[in-house]
Amino acid sequence: MKKLIADIVIFFSGISFLVAQETTEPAKTEDKPVRSPFESGILIDNQTCVIPSAKTLEFLLEHRFGTMQNGMEDFFGIWGGANIRLGLNYSITNFLMVGAGTSKNYRLQDIRWKWDIIKQTRSGRIPVFVTYFGNITMDARNKSEFGDNYKFTNRLSYFTELIVTRKFHDRFILQVSGSFSHINKVEQGLEHDKIGISFGGRIKITPQSSFIFNYDIPLNTTKIAENDPMYKPYQNFGVAWEISTSTHCFQFTFSSANSLSRQYNFLFNDNDWTDWSNGCPLMIGLNLTRLWNF
Repeated sequence: MKKLIADIVIFFSGISFLVAQETTEPAKTEDKPVRSPFESGILIDNQTCVIPSAKTLEFLLEHRFGTMQNGMEDFFGIWGGANIRLGLNYSITNFLMVGAGTSKNYRLQDIRWKWDIIKQTRSGRIPVFVTYFGNITMDARNKSEFGDNYKFTNRLSYFTELIVTRKFHDRFILQVSGSFSHINKVEQGLEHDKIGISFGGRIKITPQSSFIFNYDIPLNTTKIAENDPMYKPYQNFGVAWEISTSTHCFQFTFSSANSLSRQYNFLFNDNDWTDWSNGCPLMIGLNLTRLWNF
């Protein structure tokens, strides 16, 4: 009997020891990225860190009407000159996307790519997203537009950007980026190169709608300037109301740069959003995205 009792005590002591070991060891859980900071890969005229899940095809429509300076004369720019871009993006992985598109102004044809180098994690171990975006763009106008000594490379331009994004809260996101733009062939007196910085963010209002904004600042760096005086493009300001679903995102925008190419906005923007002497210099626009999963 004493031996039986001793065996039972030893058995339950062993069970207790194993249970104690399991409860004291920390659980090993996967440190997942935070939920998507933005509803779309675009932020008015900027890019975001968002890459749709792997094997997703994204259709993108961007449209800018004329400025609202003429008021009812051209129905606040809606009847004026407009620019439009149509594009398709494909997510190869959850971290890498490639795309192509065509724009009305300058007949620009572009290929682009985006890579999420690191993603902010829910534990806070990685505090930010770091994203690389770039494109190569071709001006497809008639070669007579390029003057004498035409070469195919005159048509090309390049843009590269590093974006840092922080999701502070489900309702509040900020991002900042640094970029470099280069256009091979420009008109006399303009610059080929431009360094720029951009700011943007999102304030979520309801589960399906948000207020978003972006601000682009071309830096007039004399060390890379080619002209004296240097041509100084204007800064680009934009705000928008965004509505989204699981497969669609719509942005109703007011912005000051009408080129739908990042490098052309940084190098050529001649619309001063702070000058209201002749009416509102902003343009009504829209961005629309649609996703398909394969």
